[in-house]
Amino acid sequence: MNMKSFREQVSKLLNVGKSKVWISPDATTEVKKAIT
Repeated sequence: MNMKSFREQVSKLLNVGKSKVWISPDATTEVKKAIT
């Protein structure tokens, strides 16, 4: 999987998390580490 599609998937997951108003700080940190 290339980085562009990976980032798009992450964005979708984050949007779902925001809409459900549930995303753990640890998960957010892990995602940020994965992106950077």
